[in-house]
Amino acid sequence: MFKKIRVGIIGCGNIAGLDEFDLYREKPCTHVGAYQTRKDIYIVGCCDIKLEQARLFAKKFDINFFTNSINELLKKKIDILSICVPYKFNYSLIKKIIRSKNNPKKILLEKPISQNLADAKKIIKLCKNNNIKLYVNNRRLSTFYQILKKVLKTKFNNNILSLSAWCSSGMHAIGIHMVDLLRNICGDVKNVYAIQEKEKIKKLPYSKNFAADDPRFNVFLEFKNGLNGVLFNSAKSDYTFFELEIICKSGKLRAADNGNRLFYQTKITPKSSTLSYRLGPEKEIKIKPKPLFKLLIDEVLDGNYKKTLINSNEALKSYQVIELMKKSSKTKKIQQVKPINL
Repeated sequence: MFKKIRVGIIGCGNIAGLDEFDLYREKPCTHVGAYQTRKDIYIVGCCDIKLEQARLFAKKFDINFFTNSINELLKKKIDILSICVPYKFNYSLIKKIIRSKNNPKKILLEKPISQNLADAKKIIKLCKNNNIKLYVNNRRLSTFYQILKKVLKTKFNNNILSLSAWCSSGMHAIGIHMVDLLRNICGDVKNVYAIQEKEKIKKLPYSKNFAADDPRFNVFLEFKNGLNGVLFNSAKSDYTFFELEIICKSGKLRAADNGNRLFYQTKITPKSSTLSYRLGPEKEIKIKPKPLFKLLIDEVLDGNYKKTLINSNEALKSYQVIELMKKSSKTKKIQQVKPINL
C-alpha cells in the first residue's frame, strides 16, 4: 500500500467544505470536496476557533479528528495545510504555524494573501525561511480563462489594444481575482490610478465573505507592455458580476455570465462604404470547464512550484496593485508599481 498524503484544514466554513451542499455550484467547489476526489489523500483533521463548528464539519465530511488548537492539528504530521479563514487572520495564523515543531510541507492559502502588503511580504518570508511551499488560490488555472488566453492567441495573435473589466463585491473578496487575471493576461502593471467607491454597504445578498470595510475602486491600469485597461469594482448592485471585454486589432473577446460564457467577434471583409469596416456577428465558444478546485488541488499536489501560476510571488504582485489602489485613491495621484523587496 502507498503512503497517503496527509492533509489538514484550518477554518471550517464555506470555502473549506460547506459550499459542497450548495446545489447551484459545480462540484467539487471547496478544499475538502477536491481533496476527497483523490485516493492518495487522507484528511487527517480540521481546526476552527469554534470547537463546535469543527466538530460539525468533521462529522459532515467523515473526518476523524477535530480541534480548536492549531498545535494539536499540526501534531498529526500534516503534509499539506489548507488555510480557509478570513484574509485578515492569515499572517497571525502563519506565525503560529511557523512556531510549531511540525510545519507542513505546503500551504494552500485562501485569497487574498493578506490585508496589506507589509503582512503579505512577512508571510512569504516566513514560509521561504522555513522551506514551506506557499500557494494562494486564484482563478488563473480556470479552464475558462485558459481557453480565453488561447483564443486571444489563435484568433487575434495576442494583439490587444485595450480591455475593460467589471466585478462585484469588494476588492479583497472578489476584485483580487480580477486583478490577478488581468496580470496573467496582460503582464505586470506599471501604473495605477484609482477612485474609491464611497457608499457604505454592510452586507451583500450574494456574498457571505464580504466585509463592510473591504474597499471598492474604479481603476485605470497601465501595463508594462504598453496596454491600458480599466477595472470597475462595485458593491452597489444586488447581483453578482465578473465580466471582461478585450478589444483587439482585428476583433473583440467577451467573457460574460460571471466567467461562464465566452464570445468573440472578428472583422468582416469591408466593402466600398466606410461603414462596412466593422465587426461580424458575435459567436460563442462552448466550454466544458473542469471544476476549479479540482485543478487547484491537483496543481498543489502534482505541479512544479517554480512554474505554477498560483505561487506566492504572483499573489504578492497582485496584492501590490490593490495596495497602490488604496494609496492612489487617497493621494489622487498615479502610483507607480516598483519592485518588491522582501
